[in-house]
Amino acid sequence: MYAYYAATSVGLHPPGKKYLTSMQITQFLVGMSIAVSYLFIPGCIRTPGAQMAVWINVGYLFPLTYLFVDFAKRTYSKRSAVAAKKAE
Repeated sequence: MYAYYAATSVGLHPPGKKYLTSMQITQFLVGMSIAVSYLFIPGCIRTPGAQMAVWINVGYLFPLTYLFVDFAKRTYSKRSAVAAKKAE
């Protein structure tokens, strides 16, 4: 991901932006699911501080996931709509 954004910052446009976005969204969803699962496994989190850390992690990942999904919808839905219009 960082290599892709480094390349775009110097004017290169490597392929795969859509797939990179999909992988990020997947990473966020899997990470959030694993983090929440720790809250329900008995004995997994032993201190209130650790439980708070999990909630902070989820609180960070939830809006980040929303932003990435919104970006993907706005960016890639337009492309598919434009391609569909061209095909007509």
